[in-house]
Amino acid sequence: MIRETPLDERARGIASAIAEELFELRDERSPTFRVEAALHVSLVADEEHWVGMTETLDTKSVFVKTYLIKEVGSELEIAIELPNSHVVRAKGVVAGIRPERRGASSLPGMNVRFVSMSSLDEKSLGDYVDVVSGQFWSSPPPSMLDA
Repeated sequence: MIRETPLDERARGIASAIAEELFELRDERSPTFRVEAALHVSLVADEEHWVGMTETLDTKSVFVKTYLIKEVGSELEIAIELPNSHVVRAKGVVAGIRPERRGASSLPGMNVRFVSMSSLDEKSLGDYVDVVSGQFWSSPPPSMLDA
């Protein structure tokens, strides 16, 4: 019979606390699970309408590749079309920009932090990020990736 030492009990307690914390972070859909995705985006700001493509996204923000870049702090409306044809609509704020650079391999764009969206859109976006990041399924459900 193996006898547990106080150190074994302490290690088990620490491991349990870490697992609990990770579960809570995952449950809050931490922006750690940022995914690469090329999705169509429509943007509206100051009565201007334009389009772009996502480069990366999570449940808190999205990087949009576009040549029409707004200043950091600008408010805008954004619509992201998911592969299952659901359109996620949100209000956002420009959190950062990547200006156009000669000879650069990446396109210009801006990171938009979501400030509000419906609970349905939040769930749809979260489910999409989970599927693409592989967090909950070994293979994605067909309904999420149908074109």
